Amino acid sequence: MKKLFVNVICAFIPSKKLRVKIREKLLRNVVLEKIEHIESILSSNLYAINKNAQEIFNKNDKIPERINKIENILNANTKALETLLKDNNYYDVSMGGGSVFSLRKSYITTLIRTNSWEHHTFAVFKKYINEDTVYLDIGGHVGMTCLIAKVNNAKKIHAVEINPDNIAVFKDNMQRNYVDVSLYEYAIFNKNDETVSFEIFKNHSVTGASKIIDTDTTTADNKILIKVNTITLPTLLEKHNISPNFIKIDIEGSERFILNDLFSLEMSNLKIYLSLHVSFWDKPTRIQACQDILKFYEKFDVYLHENIEEKLPLETLEMMMLTEEETPSWSEHGGNLFTLLLVRKY
Repeated sequence: MKKLFVNVICAFIPSKKLRVKIREKLLRNVVLEKIEHIESILSSNLYAINKNAQEIFNKNDKIPERINKIENILNANTKALETLLKDNNYYDVSMGGGSVFSLRKSYITTLIRTNSWEHHTFAVFKKYINEDTVYLDIGGHVGMTCLIAKVNNAKKIHAVEINPDNIAVFKDNMQRNYVDVSLYEYAIFNKNDETVSFEIFKNHSVTGASKIIDTDTTTADNKILIKVNTITLPTLLEKHNISPNFIKIDIEGSERFILNDLFSLEMSNLKIYLSLHVSFWDKPTRIQACQDILKFYEKFDVYLHENIEEKLPLETLEMMMLTEEETPSWSEHGGNLFTLLLVRKY
């Protein structure tokens, strides 16, 4: 683009001799700018290897000498630079309790680094997770809530995730930080061994917006469908000998399929941290989900994510589930989306 700009400028100069001189000077400035940019990148990266790296480059050197230096540095430090450039894909992220993890860059790590992500989740985990906790994360995403469970000394951590893009980042985050998590690659559903349509982004984005859908086509241009196998929650627990006392669920609307299985769990001292995506459901589904959710009041004390000190009245939750308001005041992320904390009464 800059070279094109130089050619355009020179086209308006009538003297050919003058035009050639000016063009050479302008191009030399473009080359110098690029060289200085490369030198700056190399200096900042090489400083991690060689504490004298800032002294390598000299702006008084001629262009050929400066190019030779760049080539020599690249040839001599190829592996080290590859490692440094790879490390640029990661953030150091504080997850509370003095713990800092090196995590793959994503929108969620950016939010956590800037203290902009779900303060209530940190508060709930801090209050209810401890060294006696067997933690199950349904919708493990890229591992952030598993790490918060780790920071709060969970005894054992299990996670379920089916999005292949999320799984790759999840495994990288855990392995890079030496965090022991049992990961199960299933889609949690109300039937075993079904093949269902699962919607993910074409560009391998690790957003949380991948989900089971009821059709074989997607209307979104930036998404595709893959086929995944299902497992029920009771089968998962039995097959892998898991006895959780804290279950976090965030599966983008598919929670409606497992509400009855959740209600049937008989573990004492059970806590369920359940994200509800009411905006994703049509009216008949909202009505049915509301009926299923209200049953939990028989066995659980129910709290809203933004106030875990005061119980949420049944009538209030019913209103929240059935409202036609598009973005109510209690919403977490726009739309009618919110999280409940369910604490077993006995």
